[in-house]
Amino acid sequence: MLKTEYIQQVKEILNNLSTTVSAKIKVLLENIPTGTQQLDIVISISDELDGYFQIFASVSGQNLYILNKQIEPYSQILATEYTEIGFQPNFPMVNHNCIDFQLDNVLAEIVSTWLNKLILALDYQSIKLPIIISDDYSEFTYFTYNME
Repeated sequence: MLKTEYIQQVKEILNNLSTTVSAKIKVLLENIPTGTQQLDIVISISDELDGYFQIFASVSGQNLYILNKQIEPYSQILATEYTEIGFQPNFPMVNHNCIDFQLDNVLAEIVSTWLNKLILALDYQSIKLPIIISDDYSEFTYFTYNME
């Protein structure tokens, strides 16, 4: 699979999921517990480098365990699942040995840019805490909001 083909397919599927994921982020933001100091939205890409990923949220502050337990029902923003017929949602499954691009970097960039657009479309500025989009494999921060 060519890089441009992969990017196009992933972007198309993400765009189709925008309404659903925006609604999940909005519910998450509405349920941020008191005492939260920061919201992290994490893109977690499989070590298998086959295109599997998930997006989840966590919060930080004092009583970290208690705070994250309170948002647990809202923390899973998007989860790709393995099925007999491929991924659900239907993201392209790839063999990293058969491509000529760095899948994890490309996927993280596509997903983080898409998440950025979704968050900017929400009234994130009314939330008075830092929001950070990052990945969990390189600890790279893609976007930050409300940082003073």
